Amino acid sequence: MSVKTKNRVFDQVAEDAVIASILVEPKSLLKIYGYLSPSDFYNPSAREVFKACLSLKAEGKAIDIVTVNEKTENKYLDYIASVSDILATGIQIKEYAKIVKKYANYRRFQEALDRAKEILPDELEDKLTKVVGYLRDIATSEAQDFVFKFSDVKDEILEQIHKIRAGQIIGYKTGIYSIDSLFLGIQSGLYIVAGRPHMGKTTFSLRLAIQLARNGCRVLYCPLEDPNEAVMKKNIALLMGMDLRGLYKTKYAKAELDEAVREFEKLPIKFAWRKFTAKQLRYYVEAYREDFDCVFIDQLSHIIPEDEKDQLRIQLNKSIREIKSMSKELKMPVFLLSQINRSVEHRQEKRPLLSDLKETGNLEEDADVIMLLYRDEYYNKNSKYKDILEVNIAKNKLTDEKTTLYFKEQDKRLVSVTIDGQVVPEPEEDTDDVGF
Repeated sequence: MSVKTKNRVFDQVAEDAVIASILVEPKSLLKIYGYLSPSDFYNPSAREVFKACLSLKAEGKAIDIVTVNEKTENKYLDYIASVSDILATGIQIKEYAKIVKKYANYRRFQEALDRAKEILPDELEDKLTKVVGYLRDIATSEAQDFVFKFSDVKDEILEQIHKIRAGQIIGYKTGIYSIDSLFLGIQSGLYIVAGRPHMGKTTFSLRLAIQLARNGCRVLYCPLEDPNEAVMKKNIALLMGMDLRGLYKTKYAKAELDEAVREFEKLPIKFAWRKFTAKQLRYYVEAYREDFDCVFIDQLSHIIPEDEKDQLRIQLNKSIREIKSMSKELKMPVFLLSQINRSVEHRQEKRPLLSDLKETGNLEEDADVIMLLYRDEYYNKNSKYKDILEVNIAKNKLTDEKTTLYFKEQDKRLVSVTIDGQVVPEPEEDTDDVGF
């Protein structure tokens, strides 16, 4: 039912259906993050209940009739009881939300016209400028400043320069000296971790996520390729200093497993439980920006395209640019895993090159850092570089330094080694590390 009054239009059924869907299936709220805001609801009761649902989710609390009533101080008991009888499901919440948004934009348009009428006596040019400004506000919902002067960021820039010159890092600490010193800590930006299958992209990214979390960085890890259960087991195995095969078949004390599980539970890492479009991920991270410092996405090809009718390259480019935009606007480091095309397999030198990313969208253009992974023992059974992961830093806009790093697992962590496997001694730290 659409309800019309002077300069106001809304669909009560759609607004109630959105609220009912969330109460019946709280996870459906994720489908409309960043799309609907409380101000889109015309009915004050629906508006406040929706706001309460967002607050509960942000606090990590359950969303149900009891918690929502408590959150709203029992002010909307009758309304919540009435929508609870609606036969709505989370499956259709996007459709309900589109209707709510349509009428919300119509109301804003009406308001813009009302405001335009008030300025009719003004000069024509000035009048048109103001009307265009009002309509622009409708399109963006919130007008945001997008320019700045050096003086706006001077203090922050100078502080970073002084810290770097003093030997401190300015990003998030991994505890891996070669990485922390090369990038000055994990700063905001888009990090591409690329390689052929079996090079260890997932293991490397999980290890980085663990190391970051151990140093207080709050991580959102999105395992789009592997089943959630497999990722949990991989994390436990890494915390025990082994792979999945070792977790299943190696003899170890139960206390060792229990210790790894306890550490895993305490680490500030959360995992995305389903696949998404790049835009949905951005909406979610924006909604919970205060909960996360860093995002890992494993991997690019498993992100749901916005339009399945687009060619593959266009789909990938849209996802990459959305993720890049998220990283830049939220000032957040984002690690995006990507598989390199199989042309590598048809040449003698198997080490990946930047040119191997050409078929994978605009990765090379949009990335701030590109890490190309290679394991020689996968291609050469008699390799003298056994158990060594080679990471070619092929692009680095953060510090302009390009190099090749070598790592291996030791003492339940990733350590830097020379090309022949000798552990690189890390200097003692005598400065404080500073995260964003």
